[in-house]
Amino acid sequence: MTDKLPELYEEWAQKSQEEVLIQARKELAKGMDPDQVLEKMSKQLSNKLLHPILTGIRESCSVDKESLAQSRAEYFEKMKHIGLKSDHIQTDS
Repeated sequence: MTDKLPELYEEWAQKSQEEVLIQARKELAKGMDPDQVLEKMSKQLSNKLLHPILTGIRESCSVDKESLAQSRAEYFEKMKHIGLKSDHIQTDS
């Protein structure tokens, strides 16, 4: 099952993207300010995509707060290397 997790997460992420996009289109059709709609859409999608990752980190370290802090630090250190395109990770080289 764990070998399928990346594919399942990718599928779920794509569905989440579609849901957020549908909602944004509805708001634009109602005449809402495009900048506000885009900002809201961006936040919603980021929150949706990060939630299971951060929840997993939290749950895996729920007994040991020091491990939780270390896992978060490692996660955010890795996230520093993500470039403008979320599907490409930049390296220091």
